[in-house]
Amino acid sequence: MDTLPLSDKDKIESIFHYAFKRPLDKTGNYGLVDWLNIQKFTPSQFQADLQDKLKVKEYIKNKCPDLRTAKVFWYGDYIVNAWNELPQKFMLKANHGKDFNLLVDKDKIGIVQAQKAIDKWLKTDFGAITEERAYSLIKPIAFAEEFLENKDHESGLPEDYKFWTFHGTPGFLQINMEGKWTGESFDDRRIECFDPYTGDRLPQRYGFHLLAENPYKKINVPNDMIKYAKLLAENLDFVRVDFYLVNNKIYFGELTFTPGCAYIPIYPLTLETIWANVVNKRMTVNKALQIVKQYKFDHPELADDFVPYLSEEEIRNFIKV
Repeated sequence: MDTLPLSDKDKIESIFHYAFKRPLDKTGNYGLVDWLNIQKFTPSQFQADLQDKLKVKEYIKNKCPDLRTAKVFWYGDYIVNAWNELPQKFMLKANHGKDFNLLVDKDKIGIVQAQKAIDKWLKTDFGAITEERAYSLIKPIAFAEEFLENKDHESGLPEDYKFWTFHGTPGFLQINMEGKWTGESFDDRRIECFDPYTGDRLPQRYGFHLLAENPYKKINVPNDMIKYAKLLAENLDFVRVDFYLVNNKIYFGELTFTPGCAYIPIYPLTLETIWANVVNKRMTVNKALQIVKQYKFDHPELADDFVPYLSEEEIRNFIKV
C-alpha cells in the first residue's frame, strides 16, 4: 500500500480538525503533529514490519545484537494448549497495534479470560480505527512474553524510556512514570520530558498527561541507551524508540512512527513548530533544545489545571465513530 484512498485521507483530516480546531497543514511546517499525520497518507510494508511487535525482534537482533528483548514463550491464536507450559506471570499481547496488552497472573486470570482477549484483539483492525494503516499490513497474531518486573516500583512495571529521534538523532526523551497499572493500561500516568544528552528535565509536556508529582530534576541516561536509539533510528526521518530499564538492565520496547496516533501534541503548543523545524531539517536538535530550555516550568500550558483542546478519551471516542 503506497498511498491511501481519498476517503481515508479525508478521515485523517477530519479527525485532525476535530482534535486541533484547525485544518491539517499539508506542508508539515506548522507542527510536528501535522508532519506525523501527513506520513499516515503513505503507509509501507517496511514501516509495518518495524511496528510488528514480533517481527521487530529480528530487526533488533541484526542492528543491536547485544540489546535485550523480552523472551517470547508462545505465539499463535489459541492459547489453551500452551497454557500449562507458560509461567505463572507473563504479558499477553498482540503484534498489530497499541493497547493489546494483558498482564496475566494465573491466580487472577484464567484461560477463558485470556482467550477472550486474544479473540477480541485478533478481530480488531487497529490501523483502520486510527488511520495508521501500516498496522493494517501486519498479520495479527497473539503472543505470550516475559514480564519484565521492576522490583523498585510498587506496580512492578519498569519505567518506559521513549526517545523521539529525528533523522537518526535523539531529540528529546519522554519518560513514563508513576501511575497505577490496571492489568491492561495505566491510570493517572505521569509523563516527563528530558534532554537525552544532559539528563536535564525540560519545560515541555507531551499530551494530556499530568507532570509527575515528584519529578526528577535531572536523570542519568545510560550511554548504551543513546547508542541503541541512534542505531535503531539510523536512516529514518522520524521514529520513537522505546526502551525499558529493568533492574539496571536495558530492554528494547518498540518502534513507533506515529506516537499517540499522531493526535497528541507537545505543550506549550509553540514547541510543535520547533520540533517540526527539526524533522523538516530547518533546525538542529541542539538548537531546538536550547529554545525549549528558555521556557519556564510555570508556563500556563504546563500547569496541572491546564485544559487542552480535547481529552485523550474524547479523541479516542471520536476516532471510533
